[in-house]
Amino acid sequence: MAAPVPPPTGNESARRAQYAETIPKSFHVFRPQYDEDKRQYRLFNQQALDGSLTRFQTMLFPDDTDPTQPPHNLPRITNVQVVNDMDWEEQDVLAYDQGYYRGTQGNFTLEECRKCILMFIGVPRVM
Repeated sequence: MAAPVPPPTGNESARRAQYAETIPKSFHVFRPQYDEDKRQYRLFNQQALDGSLTRFQTMLFPDDTDPTQPPHNLPRITNVQVVNDMDWEEQDVLAYDQGYYRGTQGNFTLEECRKCILMFIGVPRVM
């Protein structure tokens, strides 16, 4: 059984609070279905553990766009290693982080951004 994700601390809590404030009021009309889809994908990804045997499901951004399709064209996150291989130079970590957390601002390290991306898509622990 996978270990539970620890509660957010420090910068993660601040990022989640900033994210909640950025959701447009009109989004709440569609939120129940988005939340159910997100829950299903997270549950699947949680059961996939690190994604080495079963690929992760792609989590849509909160604006319902697919991060792997235009205009984003980001690499598909199929497992933990894909996220660990992302770096600042390619801007993929920052693009995913800002996409999932709606452009929150702050001084976050590369490792914090990677961890937040994995937590958002449902990875039970950073491997």
